[in-house]
Amino acid sequence: MMLVALVGMTACSNDDNETNKPVNNATVQVAGESYPTAITPKVTKNEDGTINVAIPYYVLTGTTMGDIEVGASTISNIAYNSEKGAYYREYGADGLQIHLNYRGTEKDYPFSEDSYIEAKLTDTGLAITNSFKPGKMPFPIVATFEGVIPSEK
Repeated sequence: MMLVALVGMTACSNDDNETNKPVNNATVQVAGESYPTAITPKVTKNEDGTINVAIPYYVLTGTTMGDIEVGASTISNIAYNSEKGAYYREYGADGLQIHLNYRGTEKDYPFSEDSYIEAKLTDTGLAITNSFKPGKMPFPIVATFEGVIPSEK
C-alpha cells in the first residue's frame, strides 16, 4: 500500500506537469555546512515492491573542501522498512562507487559501509535523504531532497 502511495504521488506523465514539479527543497551538507542545489532525483518502482533512486550529477560550489563535482548515482532495490516507516537501504557494502572531482583529483571512490538512503512520504510529496562517505572521507555528504520527485513508470 505504501508503494502505491509513493509511486502514485510521484508518478509523471505528459498530462500532470502542473502537479509534478521538481523538488521544492534540495540541500547538500558537507562538513556540517549546507549548500542549496538544483538537482532532482528520479524514483522508479520495481516489480518486487522495492524502488530505485537515481541522483544526477551535481556541483557543490565553495565548500570547505573547495568545489566538488559529484557524479550521478543510482541506488537500487530499496525495500520498505516498517520500523523506519520509509524505504531504507544501507548500500555501502554493495561495492558501488561514486565519481568525484575536487582539488584537481578526479576518480571513483567506494561508498563507506555506513552509507544509506531513505525515502519517506511527507505532506508535500516525498523526502529523500542520501548520506554517504566517499572513500575515507571523515564526514558524510548528506543530500536531502523534499517535495514532489519525478518517477518513471
